Amino acid sequence: MATERPLEQVSNTEVSNGTNGRGYPNRSAFDPALTVEEVAERLKISPATVYALLRAGALTSYKVGRSWRIDELDLVKYIERQKARHGAELHGVAIAESSNNRRTGSGEASQPE
Repeated sequence: MATERPLEQVSNTEVSNGTNGRGYPNRSAFDPALTVEEVAERLKISPATVYALLRAGALTSYKVGRSWRIDELDLVKYIERQKARHGAELHGVAIAESSNNRRTGSGEASQPE
């Protein structure tokens, strides 16, 4: 596997020529862009949800004719952001629960009085 680099240091050109530096496979050297349907398949969501992500600006895209395209690197960046966001949420819950348990001295959360 290639040496890991922050995604911000990986360009779309590197993804298109197959040297993305992160070990993610490319579709081809010519076409690193995915269709809405391909993104939906990869994320295991509906195409309508992908369109909602595009409208919300969560996924970067561009049009080719009447079709939307999402660069593979932009999809990877979206997935990385989601992992970081949800990991932080889960970690925050664990921290809040453990600090609450220390205050009450039990394994159960205290109830407000």
